Amino acid sequence: MLPIMTDNAQVILVDMDGVLADFDRAVVETLRPRCPEIELPTTSHRIRLQFPQYAAEIKAVTSATGFFRDLEPIKGALDGWQRLKDLGYHPRICSSPLFWHKECEQEKRAWLAAHLGPDVAAEAHIVDDKCHCPGLALIDDIPELTCGPAPWPHIVFDHPYNRHAGSPHRLRGWDDPALPDLLAGFSAAPGLG
Repeated sequence: MLPIMTDNAQVILVDMDGVLADFDRAVVETLRPRCPEIELPTTSHRIRLQFPQYAAEIKAVTSATGFFRDLEPIKGALDGWQRLKDLGYHPRICSSPLFWHKECEQEKRAWLAAHLGPDVAAEAHIVDDKCHCPGLALIDDIPELTCGPAPWPHIVFDHPYNRHAGSPHRLRGWDDPALPDLLAGFSAAPGLG
């Protein structure tokens, strides 16, 4: 099935892990019985960088069959997705795969199909370089993008580990009342999208 084509000026790119799916909580809950010091990250958006002593265990958990497929949604994420649609935007997934998880892309698409529908799964961008994906803006928990210059603004999805980020655009959860005004500002800006 080919992806549904949409006016790129209204596409809002949305990261999956840490924005819609609760990657870190799954790692912590799986490892806590044998790694008692592990907790939700507060200083790094990559849990394995905050807890280097558990790097091997974290890699084993995140490469296990079913890890991505079985992630729980972040609180309010599914309502937030619908909220973007209700505001007149076309949300589209823009997520990076873990290179060590052989079935990462397939599992992410299975999660998307189960929680947001098969059309969302089919048109998702699951790519190494998010900066090549067209859209109006990207909502992502990564504090700073590492890809080339992005053609859109980066909206930081708030977590304790990214509060140091200098981005002028921040979404403080899916129920943030500032979301409509934030996105409307990008819609009105010439040359974006």
